[in-house]
Amino acid sequence: MGLMQFFLSKDGKFRFVFTDIKDVANEIIQRHKMSYPVANAVSRFITGLALVSSNLKDGDTIGAYLDVDGPIGGIRCEANSFGHIKAYAVNPDAGVDEFDKNYVMDFSQLVGKGVLTVAKVLSKGKIPFVSTIKYEGGSFALLFADYLKQSEQINSAVFISNFMKPEGIVEKCGGFLVQPMPDATDKEIEKLEKDIEKLPPFSEALKETDNLNQAAMLLFPDYGLNLVGERKLEFRCTCSREKVVKVLKSLKDEDRKTLLLEDGTYQVICEYCKKEYKIKKEEVEN
Repeated sequence: MGLMQFFLSKDGKFRFVFTDIKDVANEIIQRHKMSYPVANAVSRFITGLALVSSNLKDGDTIGAYLDVDGPIGGIRCEANSFGHIKAYAVNPDAGVDEFDKNYVMDFSQLVGKGVLTVAKVLSKGKIPFVSTIKYEGGSFALLFADYLKQSEQINSAVFISNFMKPEGIVEKCGGFLVQPMPDATDKEIEKLEKDIEKLPPFSEALKETDNLNQAAMLLFPDYGLNLVGERKLEFRCTCSREKVVKVLKSLKDEDRKTLLLEDGTYQVICEYCKKEYKIKKEEVEN
């Protein structure tokens, strides 16, 4: 199980969010049998969305859908205010040469460029707020910071870091987000930016400490961080037999036929959790 913790600086001028998402990342990686480079990219992507989801309340949900021209094809991730996260890559086994097991495609080649679509659904509303951000390649941290600035008008510093074992298992994975409060001065923000520039990767702080709280204190000892809340994070999918039947009923006949097996049942596999559903024909057509 992962964890996200919320802090305020002693003077109340800055909001800090830290997350350790290693366990959630490994659950998703193992379910989808991801290659090493895909596991690296997906673990970073879900860390970014987890940090962005820190602003969610009362059952709100958010989804981040990245479509790119690199071999990975894209990444889909959804999170809610309860700390439930699910994700998958369009091509989970991309980036590895079948003839050379030692070859691993680097991040920029694997992902390429594309577009990030973010859909935020408030618990009290049914219509999602949809934003589209152009992705020019490179850091997912900068991508999610751009989303917060362009779509939610929140200036944020987002940092993501992971440490992968050679076999594709995530040993450390997390990140942090810093947002100035309305009364923070330009001078105070400038000082914080300079302090952040000197910091080591967040995964290093996680390796050197016993827990997330200690990692936060290690990185920002001069800000008098006060813990004001936390949220447990876990992989959880919301698929169900009832939802699958509803989707099948909404499909056109020709599209539905592609899912029909020889025994007269429809086979549907959830893209997020890989659970298989077999639905009888009469359940859909009656």
